[in-house]
Amino acid sequence: MKTALFLVLLMTCLTSQALEIYPYEPGLGTIYFANFFSDPMSLGVHYADDDYLAIQEGTVWNTYQYWTDGLPITGTAKLNESTLMVAMGSGTYSDGVYNFNLNTHQWAINEWFIRPNFLVYCPANQKHYVGEREGLFYTANGSDWYRISSLGANPCTSFASFGTRLICNNGSIVWYSTDAALSWQQANLSNLRGFRYSADGNKIYGIMSVGSDSDGIWSSEDSGATWSPEFYSDNINAIGPDFNGQIPLGWSQPNENGNYLELWLQASNQFVALPGLNGAVKQLEIFPLVNTPSFYVINNTGLYWLTNFLQVGLDDELLPAVQSLQLKTWPNPAKSALHLEFEEKQDDLRVELFDLRGRKLFAADKTKVQNRVLDLKLPELSRGVYLLKVSLEQGSVLHKIRIY
Repeated sequence: MKTALFLVLLMTCLTSQALEIYPYEPGLGTIYFANFFSDPMSLGVHYADDDYLAIQEGTVWNTYQYWTDGLPITGTAKLNESTLMVAMGSGTYSDGVYNFNLNTHQWAINEWFIRPNFLVYCPANQKHYVGEREGLFYTANGSDWYRISSLGANPCTSFASFGTRLICNNGSIVWYSTDAALSWQQANLSNLRGFRYSADGNKIYGIMSVGSDSDGIWSSEDSGATWSPEFYSDNINAIGPDFNGQIPLGWSQPNENGNYLELWLQASNQFVALPGLNGAVKQLEIFPLVNTPSFYVINNTGLYWLTNFLQVGLDDELLPAVQSLQLKTWPNPAKSALHLEFEEKQDDLRVELFDLRGRKLFAADKTKVQNRVLDLKLPELSRGVYLLKVSLEQGSVLHKIRIY
């Protein structure tokens, strides 16, 4: 008999926090896919029975459609400065990965794939991956695709990576790699999907939802080799980002507590209701467009972002409030170096780099600025969005930078 581990439900009391929920509505239609971490940012939207790719160009969102009616978008990834790869399809002969030219706004087929479930980039081996109905495929050059035949030819629906560690499913089988896909091993448990690494990468969470007494959240502390149950629950559909052990979870139907969305306090196995959104959760991810710890939810009515959900007592150092200061940064996106230009000559300053969970990744004190320009060498970072805080005597400024 299934024993659910919902020991404590903290309902709407957020210990002096006030949950805030905002719809993200750029006026394009219903958002069903989002990639805020690429440059440019991109969305999949549905409007008047048609599907569109939406791209932020400058401060404006513009929509583009492939052929008549369009195709549902399941993933995007930037290939080079002029090309965005777009995975599209839902079981038609037009399914595949397309190249969208960011300058001419023209479409061209990259590779045919039937029912592509995702398109992701793995920084550790600089390869793009697509999961589709016949397995997991990769490309190292953005043109030539190869199926990883050793994993099998069953539908691949989930993929995640953290450094050189990768994990995916192929049909019901779970496969993991600890050497950036040079080799793959089979896990001791099947029927997992929706993988999510913990904030430090030392733990992997996976969803089991196959209508069995084992449905719920499982975890692995050995890169995916062996798995143990965290708690049991029916219809879990999404695992959100890890905010130092506080993890949003989404359900496709109301759970045992009547909620579609809850915050899981992993250490104590307690659950906080996040009310206000009624609808099957499809995607949970960090929302990088604000300076406070936030995440977004995609359900059948669109995209919403939530903030002020964390419990008081969180050990993470959250981002401090900042004041106005004129500063320019380039290039953006950056890779290994960043240039900071000030309006006036500066003697001493402090530079800090945070991830979107508020964790400090880098700090430099009393850095001298030559000719109003500071050349900053960045630590090795995964592809994504980061927050750069520059502090002077008269105040500080927070800049959002992208790493590719």
